[in-house]
Amino acid sequence: MRHGSVFLMVWVLLMAPFRVEAETDAPGPKEVRTVEYVDLNRYAGKWYQIAFFPTFFQGKCTIDTTATYGLLPDGRVSVLNECRTPKGKYRSITGTARVVDFDSNAKLKVKFFWFAPAGDYWILDLDPNYQTAVVGSPDRKFLWFLARTPSIPKSRYDQLVNAAAGQLFDVSRLQLTSTLQPN
Repeated sequence: MRHGSVFLMVWVLLMAPFRVEAETDAPGPKEVRTVEYVDLNRYAGKWYQIAFFPTFFQGKCTIDTTATYGLLPDGRVSVLNECRTPKGKYRSITGTARVVDFDSNAKLKVKFFWFAPAGDYWILDLDPNYQTAVVGSPDRKFLWFLARTPSIPKSRYDQLVNAAAGQLFDVSRLQLTSTLQPN
């Protein structure tokens, strides 16, 4: 009977996540949506962080924060994140991103260390001229507002906030990186 008990315990542990999911199958927040299509050639280049959800991995990178993307010959995207700390210290990190949804190019996985898991990088809003973007994760834990210029008009910032709020991101967590221009 001992083997039967071990089998039952293993079965219960393996099936527990499915049981909980079935029991909590109530309607939840709607799925995060990306833009229909991203031309990665147009998306490549330098972006300034306008606002973000504070994260442990971003540390004290709260001044002059930029992300520069480039296309690699193997189809991946190079990533260079740079910033200055409040004490003026320069910091940077490089990584790569790979597209995981080739129909839209709007869902990527970004990796900065060979041993670390890749993170979700979903392009949720992008203006037609590729001047501003909202990037986030499908679990709504991460959010960034990016622009081709170090600051944007407050009216455009408000539009980005509304786009994120419309996707049920907790926009009260946003922290400005840049000053906003008057409308």
